[in-house]
Amino acid sequence: MFEPFSSEPERINEYLKWQEIFNFEGGEFYQNNPILQEHMSDKPLNMRNFLLYHGDYARANKVLTKFGVKALDKIPDRYTISGNKITFNYVTPFFEVRVNPNLYVQTIYEIYQIQFFPDVIKKLIIKGNGRGIFYNGKPTDLAEFAEFRGKKTNYEPYYPFDDCWGICDFGSKTFVAQPHNNIGFHEFAHLSDYFVGKVLFGDFLSENSLVKSDFNKLQGGKFFGEFCETSCEFLARFMEKYFSRDFEKKILYNQFSHTTKFLDDVLDSLVKKY
Repeated sequence: MFEPFSSEPERINEYLKWQEIFNFEGGEFYQNNPILQEHMSDKPLNMRNFLLYHGDYARANKVLTKFGVKALDKIPDRYTISGNKITFNYVTPFFEVRVNPNLYVQTIYEIYQIQFFPDVIKKLIIKGNGRGIFYNGKPTDLAEFAEFRGKKTNYEPYYPFDDCWGICDFGSKTFVAQPHNNIGFHEFAHLSDYFVGKVLFGDFLSENSLVKSDFNKLQGGKFFGEFCETSCEFLARFMEKYFSRDFEKKILYNQFSHTTKFLDDVLDSLVKKY
């Protein structure tokens, strides 16, 4: 699950800073986050700001090359939209898209980020019928997540599911995510925690003692500024860094060696087994 954090003072300050930048460049916003749209591909500086906002430094640094953003280095140039489904031409789990048309390109970008999970994990989730839904409304509005309506998380501070930006239901092996701020990436990490853990250990990866040892030593319950109320949330946020193209993994080795080496061994085991 991913909880909304736009009410945090630092998040508001960051939003106001980037709003000024994007409004000047003609950008558009959704849920206090700049969204990617077709017309932005003609404005390299606007595109670069968008990528920097999302921490996508690798793509941001290439936007102003001689090829410009038309090269679409930041999102695949081969994709199809059929009805409400977006698919790519390589290993991609099933994602159903239920967003407003002006959020299609943004959603494609969000899905593209998930492609940087290892293929062996994606194939495992595909085989297990795991799937994701991108939706720009309350997740509990969907029939698939109606059971969470009016309920709260079972850990403090007891977030209402109705107000969450994403939910992962392990019973149905499905997540729902708002199309912004890498929410889908976070929820996909939860699916990975479930599927990979069940295959290799018969339980969630986040239940492993090595992961819990690192979780228990968090300062103030935060992992790089983000609250982690449970070992499950900790591992999902950890995977966001571990599978990032831009984050220095040596930082994880230095600060969270148990979990980093554990995931290294997990991937090695998956490759050998599958």
